[in-house]
Amino acid sequence: QVNASVDPGADSTVDNYLNITTQGQGAQGPSTTYPVVSGDATWEIWIFPTTATGGKNYFSKEVAFTFGVNEGIYQWAMGTGGAWANGGWVTTGIRAHLNAWTHVAWVKSGTNLKLYLNSQLVYEANTAPTTLSQNSNPLLVGSRSQFEFFEGRLDEARIWNVARTQSQLNQFMHQRLVGNETGLRGYWDFNEPDLTSVVYDRSSVGQDLSLVGSARRLDVKQTTRVSGGHTVVTFPRTYLPGVGGWTAPANATNAQA
Repeated sequence: QVNASVDPGADSTVDNYLNITTQGQGAQGPSTTYPVVSGDATWEIWIFPTTATGGKNYFSKEVAFTFGVNEGIYQWAMGTGGAWANGGWVTTGIRAHLNAWTHVAWVKSGTNLKLYLNSQLVYEANTAPTTLSQNSNPLLVGSRSQFEFFEGRLDEARIWNVARTQSQLNQFMHQRLVGNETGLRGYWDFNEPDLTSVVYDRSSVGQDLSLVGSARRLDVKQTTRVSGGHTVVTFPRTYLPGVGGWTAPANATNAQA
Protein backbone atom coordinates (compact mmCIF):
# COMPACT_ATOMS: atom_id res chain seq x y z
CA GLN A 1 0.00 0.00 0.00
CA VAL A 2 1.02 3.61 -0.49
CA ASN A 3 3.12 4.87 2.47
CA ALA A 4 2.77 1.44 4.10
CA SER A 5 6.16 1.72 5.75
CA VAL A 6 5.40 5.00 7.54
CA ASP A 7 1.64 5.39 7.98
CA PRO A 8 0.13 3.58 10.98
CA GLY A 9 -2.60 1.13 10.05
CA ALA A 10 -1.49 0.53 6.46
CA ASP A 11 -0.27 -2.93 7.51
CA SER A 12 -3.07 -3.54 10.03
CA THR A 13 -4.47 -7.05 10.41
CA VAL A 14 -7.72 -5.55 11.77
CA ASP A 15 -10.42 -3.78 9.74
CA ASN A 16 -11.56 -0.77 11.77
CA TYR A 17 -14.45 1.60 11.14
CA LEU A 18 -15.03 5.12 12.44
CA ASN A 19 -17.73 5.16 15.12
CA ILE A 20 -19.60 8.47 15.48
CA THR A 21 -21.96 8.88 18.41
CA THR A 22 -22.20 12.61 19.12
CA GLN A 23 -21.98 16.06 17.53
CA GLY A 24 -18.48 17.27 16.70
CA GLN A 25 -17.02 13.86 15.89
CA GLY A 26 -15.63 12.78 12.52
CA ALA A 27 -12.65 13.60 10.33
CA GLN A 28 -11.65 16.90 8.74
CA GLY A 29 -9.33 18.02 5.96
CA PRO A 30 -7.44 21.31 5.57
CA SER A 31 -9.02 24.62 4.50
CA THR A 32 -7.97 24.33 0.84
CA THR A 33 -9.66 23.57 -2.48
CA TYR A 34 -8.96 19.85 -1.95
CA PRO A 35 -10.22 17.37 -3.24
CA VAL A 36 -10.71 19.36 -6.49
CA VAL A 37 -13.54 17.37 -8.10
CA SER A 38 -16.00 18.97 -10.48
CA GLY A 39 -17.34 17.74 -13.84
CA ASP A 40 -16.94 14.01 -13.21
CA ALA A 41 -16.59 12.56 -9.73
CA THR A 42 -17.38 9.59 -7.52
CA TRP A 43 -17.88 9.45 -3.75
CA GLU A 44 -17.87 6.00 -2.11
CA ILE A 45 -18.29 4.93 1.50
CA TRP A 46 -19.62 2.10 3.67
CA ILE A 47 -22.24 3.42 6.12
CA PHE A 48 -24.06 1.89 9.10
CA PRO A 49 -26.66 4.46 10.28
CA THR A 50 -28.13 3.89 13.73
CA THR A 51 -30.93 6.48 13.64
CA ALA A 52 -33.38 7.96 11.13
CA THR A 53 -33.91 11.17 13.09
CA GLY A 54 -32.64 14.47 11.68
CA GLY A 55 -29.98 15.16 9.07
CA LYS A 56 -26.98 12.83 9.06
CA ASN A 57 -24.15 13.72 6.68
CA TYR A 58 -21.20 11.49 5.79
CA PHE A 59 -19.41 13.54 3.07
CA SER A 60 -19.40 17.34 2.95
CA LYS A 61 -17.52 20.32 1.55
CA GLU A 62 -19.69 23.35 2.20
CA VAL A 63 -21.19 24.98 -0.93
CA ALA A 64 -19.47 22.37 -3.12
CA PHE A 65 -21.06 19.01 -2.25
CA THR A 66 -22.71 17.24 0.64
CA PHE A 67 -24.30 13.80 0.95
CA GLY A 68 -26.38 12.48 3.80
CA VAL A 69 -29.50 10.85 5.15
CA ASN A 70 -32.33 13.15 6.27
CA GLU A 71 -35.12 11.57 8.31
CA GLY A 72 -33.96 8.24 6.95
CA ILE A 73 -33.94 9.30 3.25
CA TYR A 74 -30.82 9.68 1.09
CA GLN A 75 -30.28 13.26 -0.06
CA TRP A 76 -27.67 15.39 -1.78
CA ALA A 77 -26.71 18.98 -2.51
CA MET A 78 -24.12 20.52 -4.82
CA GLY A 79 -22.95 24.09 -5.25
CA THR A 80 -21.29 26.27 -7.85
CA GLY A 81 -20.11 29.85 -7.75
CA GLY A 82 -20.55 30.19 -4.01
CA ALA A 83 -24.18 29.08 -3.76
CA TRP A 84 -26.07 25.79 -3.54
CA ALA A 85 -27.76 24.68 -6.78
CA ASN A 86 -31.38 23.46 -6.93
CA GLY A 87 -32.24 25.52 -3.87
CA GLY A 88 -30.15 23.28 -1.62
CA TRP A 89 -31.02 19.75 -0.56
CA VAL A 90 -32.44 17.32 -3.14
CA THR A 91 -34.20 14.23 -1.81
CA THR A 92 -34.01 10.87 -3.55
CA GLY A 93 -36.98 9.19 -1.91
CA ILE A 94 -34.72 6.20 -1.20
CA ARG A 95 -34.77 5.03 2.41
CA ALA A 96 -31.56 4.00 4.17
CA HIS A 97 -31.31 0.68 5.99
CA LEU A 98 -30.74 1.19 9.70
CA ASN A 99 -28.29 -0.88 11.76
CA ALA A 100 -26.84 -2.57 8.70
CA TRP A 101 -23.83 -1.96 6.48
CA THR A 102 -24.51 -0.49 3.02
CA HIS A 103 -22.00 0.50 0.36
CA VAL A 104 -23.01 3.94 -0.94
CA ALA A 105 -21.67 5.44 -4.18
CA TRP A 106 -22.63 8.76 -5.77
CA VAL A 107 -21.41 9.05 -9.36
CA LYS A 108 -21.44 12.41 -11.17
CA SER A 109 -20.94 12.72 -14.93
CA GLY A 110 -21.55 16.29 -15.99
CA THR A 111 -25.10 17.11 -14.91
CA ASN A 112 -26.01 13.45 -14.41
CA LEU A 113 -25.92 12.05 -10.87
CA LYS A 114 -26.49 8.42 -9.93
CA LEU A 115 -26.84 6.77 -6.52
CA TYR A 116 -25.75 3.15 -6.18
CA LEU A 117 -26.42 1.08 -3.07
CA ASN A 118 -24.35 -2.10 -2.87
CA SER A 119 -23.47 -1.43 -6.55
CA GLN A 120 -27.14 -1.40 -7.63
CA LEU A 121 -28.53 1.73 -9.29
CA VAL A 122 -31.42 3.08 -7.20
CA TYR A 123 -31.65 6.75 -8.21
CA GLU A 124 -30.73 9.03 -11.10
CA ALA A 125 -31.11 12.77 -11.73
CA ASN A 126 -29.93 15.20 -14.40
CA THR A 127 -29.98 18.31 -12.22
CA ALA A 128 -26.43 18.36 -10.88
CA PRO A 129 -24.44 21.50 -11.73
CA THR A 130 -21.99 21.01 -14.59
CA THR A 131 -19.10 22.13 -12.40
CA LEU A 132 -18.70 22.32 -8.63
CA SER A 133 -17.53 25.20 -6.49
CA GLN A 134 -13.78 25.16 -5.80
CA ASN A 135 -13.61 26.86 -2.40
CA SER A 136 -11.42 26.57 0.68
CA ASN A 137 -14.01 25.01 2.98
CA PRO A 138 -12.58 21.83 4.51
CA LEU A 139 -13.62 18.35 3.48
CA LEU A 140 -15.59 16.71 6.29
CA VAL A 141 -16.29 13.00 6.75
CA GLY A 142 -19.05 12.32 9.25
CA SER A 143 -20.61 15.78 9.55
CA ARG A 144 -21.42 19.04 7.80
CA SER A 145 -19.68 22.14 9.19
CA GLN A 146 -19.61 20.54 12.64
CA PHE A 147 -23.37 20.01 12.67
CA GLU A 148 -25.75 17.55 11.02
CA PHE A 149 -23.32 14.88 12.18
CA PHE A 150 -23.65 11.25 11.13
CA GLU A 151 -24.68 8.83 13.87
CA GLY A 152 -23.32 5.35 13.29
CA ARG A 153 -20.36 3.74 11.56
CA LEU A 154 -18.34 4.80 8.50
CA ASP A 155 -15.60 2.98 6.62
CA GLU A 156 -13.61 2.82 3.37
CA ALA A 157 -14.21 6.44 2.29
CA ARG A 158 -13.04 7.12 -1.27
CA ILE A 159 -13.22 10.18 -3.55
CA TRP A 160 -12.46 10.13 -7.27
CA ASN A 161 -12.33 12.77 -10.02
CA VAL A 162 -13.72 10.29 -12.54
CA ALA A 163 -17.16 8.72 -12.93
CA ARG A 164 -16.71 5.11 -11.82
CA THR A 165 -18.70 2.47 -13.68
CA GLN A 166 -21.19 0.12 -12.08
CA SER A 167 -18.91 -2.85 -12.76
CA GLN A 168 -16.00 -1.05 -11.06
CA LEU A 169 -18.16 -0.27 -8.03
CA ASN A 170 -19.31 -3.88 -7.84
CA GLN A 171 -15.78 -5.26 -8.05
CA PHE A 172 -13.89 -2.89 -5.80
CA MET A 173 -16.42 -2.29 -3.02
CA HIS A 174 -15.18 -5.64 -1.67
CA GLN A 175 -11.46 -4.99 -2.25
CA ARG A 176 -8.75 -2.73 -0.90
CA LEU A 177 -7.31 -0.26 -3.35
CA VAL A 178 -3.62 -0.09 -4.24
CA GLY A 179 -3.73 3.70 -3.91
CA ASN A 180 -2.54 4.81 -7.35
CA GLU A 181 -5.69 3.99 -9.33
CA THR A 182 -6.60 6.46 -12.09
CA GLY A 183 -8.62 9.36 -10.73
CA LEU A 184 -8.34 8.43 -7.05
CA ARG A 185 -8.19 11.67 -5.02
CA GLY A 186 -8.50 10.28 -1.50
CA TYR A 187 -8.81 6.95 0.30
CA TRP A 188 -9.34 6.67 4.06
CA ASP A 189 -9.81 3.20 5.59
CA PHE A 190 -9.72 4.19 9.32
CA ASN A 191 -7.43 1.25 10.08
CA GLU A 192 -5.15 3.30 12.32
CA PRO A 193 -5.05 2.36 16.02
CA ASP A 194 -7.99 3.70 18.02
CA LEU A 195 -7.84 7.45 18.81
CA THR A 196 -4.87 8.09 16.50
CA SER A 197 -5.15 11.81 15.74
CA VAL A 198 -4.42 11.42 12.02
CA VAL A 199 -6.66 9.63 9.51
CA TYR A 200 -4.17 8.61 6.84
CA ASP A 201 -4.88 8.91 3.14
CA ARG A 202 -3.95 5.59 1.51
CA SER A 203 -4.00 7.16 -1.97
CA SER A 204 -0.93 8.53 -3.74
CA VAL A 205 -2.31 12.05 -3.14
CA GLY A 206 -1.46 11.74 0.55
CA GLN A 207 -4.09 14.15 1.89
CA ASP A 208 -4.44 13.03 5.50
CA LEU A 209 -7.42 14.10 7.62
CA SER A 210 -7.54 15.05 11.29
CA LEU A 211 -9.64 13.09 13.76
CA VAL A 212 -12.26 15.37 15.34
CA GLY A 213 -14.02 14.92 18.68
CA SER A 214 -12.27 11.70 19.70
CA ALA A 215 -14.36 9.47 17.45
CA ARG A 216 -13.49 5.83 18.10
CA ARG A 217 -12.11 3.28 15.65
CA LEU A 218 -13.64 -0.14 16.30
CA ASP A 219 -13.33 -3.57 14.71
CA VAL A 220 -15.81 -4.49 11.96
CA LYS A 221 -15.97 -8.11 13.06
CA GLN A 222 -18.04 -9.04 16.10
CA THR A 223 -16.82 -11.58 18.65
CA THR A 224 -19.11 -13.23 21.21
CA ARG A 225 -18.79 -16.11 23.66
CA VAL A 226 -21.47 -18.79 23.68
CA SER A 227 -22.26 -21.79 25.84
CA GLY A 228 -19.74 -24.60 25.74
CA GLY A 229 -16.81 -22.19 25.75
CA HIS A 230 -17.04 -21.44 22.04
CA THR A 231 -16.19 -18.09 20.47
CA VAL A 232 -18.35 -16.93 17.56
CA VAL A 233 -16.78 -14.48 15.10
CA THR A 234 -19.27 -12.69 12.84
CA PHE A 235 -18.40 -10.62 9.77
CA PRO A 236 -21.30 -8.26 8.94
CA ARG A 237 -19.66 -7.24 5.64
CA THR A 238 -16.44 -7.73 3.67
CA TYR A 239 -13.44 -7.60 6.01
CA LEU A 240 -10.74 -5.25 4.65
CA PRO A 241 -7.70 -4.99 6.96
CA GLY A 242 -4.49 -3.36 5.80
CA VAL A 243 -2.95 -6.66 4.76
CA GLY A 244 -4.50 -10.02 3.89
CA GLY A 245 -7.79 -11.09 5.43
CA TRP A 246 -8.85 -12.19 8.87
CA THR A 247 -6.39 -14.50 10.60
CA ALA A 248 -7.62 -17.04 13.14
CA PRO A 249 -6.03 -16.75 16.62
CA ALA A 250 -2.87 -18.80 17.05
CA ASN A 251 -4.37 -20.75 19.97
CA ALA A 252 -7.52 -21.82 18.06
CA THR A 253 -7.75 -25.62 18.01
CA ASN A 254 -10.81 -26.11 15.80
CA ALA A 255 -13.27 -24.11 13.74
CA GLN A 256 -16.81 -24.42 12.41
CA ALA A 257 -18.38 -22.44 9.58
